[in-house]
Amino acid sequence: MTSSSSSSSAFALDSFSYGKSLVRLLRVVRDPSNPKKQDVIEYTVQSLLTGPTLDTSYTEGDNTLVVPTDTQKNTIHYFAKTLDGPSVLCPEKFALELGNHFVKRYDHVTKCTIDVIAQKWSRIELDDGPHPHAFVRDGDEKRTVFVQTEKARVNGQDAVVCTQLKGGMKDLLVLKSSGSAFHSFWRDEFTTLKAVNDRIFSTSVECQYNFALPTGSLSEYLSSPTLPDFNAISSCVRKHTLRVFATHESASVQATLYLMCTEILGDAPTTDALVDVGYALPNKHYVPINLDWAKLDNLTETTAEVFHPQADPSGLIKAVVKRTGDGGAPKL
Repeated sequence: MTSSSSSSSAFALDSFSYGKSLVRLLRVVRDPSNPKKQDVIEYTVQSLLTGPTLDTSYTEGDNTLVVPTDTQKNTIHYFAKTLDGPSVLCPEKFALELGNHFVKRYDHVTKCTIDVIAQKWSRIELDDGPHPHAFVRDGDEKRTVFVQTEKARVNGQDAVVCTQLKGGMKDLLVLKSSGSAFHSFWRDEFTTLKAVNDRIFSTSVECQYNFALPTGSLSEYLSSPTLPDFNAISSCVRKHTLRVFATHESASVQATLYLMCTEILGDAPTTDALVDVGYALPNKHYVPINLDWAKLDNLTETTAEVFHPQADPSGLIKAVVKRTGDGGAPKL
């Protein structure tokens, strides 16, 4: 049996981080001029901290420098309460504020990552317009944000910088019953798939995009008047995703995915703000049901009307698109 001393000398920490996951909260923001007019945002947050001196909490059981995960949870709740409406209602700003705080507040924390998932709450529409404080969960779609912050030197001074800033969405379920084909694909002895000129196309959209990173400190970035309009960019991405999905006469999921990305990167609100856009699109199959037993034709492209939603297996199509001039060949 290997002794504890020889075991510890034979191994070393390669990477580590710790934090709080599944921190759920809902913030109500009241209009100062009309407190009955309100906005709501519901978040699920994860914070992870790391730093070289925290290694002893793993290797020696020394908790001296460990900021408890409960403290991280309390901090998230504190910022949800104290940030102003525009900052807390925007998941990117909320995540950046948290990432800036954790690295600035604790000298021994050198890096922090924040994940935020925003649930969808939409105002209930009435005959005379949207209700001021009643909402509906109209779908499982979620907005996502990932932020990484680190200690650095900026203009000769200690600062916190943002080294990753990603936005996105997931669980946006879409379907069109026509306008999608798949044929002229590679065939060999393992191929049984039939070519189709028209089929159902359905997917649960997952999209992620990288923002151009600020060059200065994160504090300066957060107070800058040129801060990107994160909410407008999110709306732009969603708009192009749905428009291209609906209108593109698709030769494949791959072709539709690529067009979505290029349309987003070419639109004005994203021109300077986004570095790249990527999607993961599972092809959710709907298979015509054989009704030959009832002498009903339901298996051809023109007669198929009753389908079985197939849970698995499913195709999975992924890609990231960037502007030319930002690097070499695609990473495979």
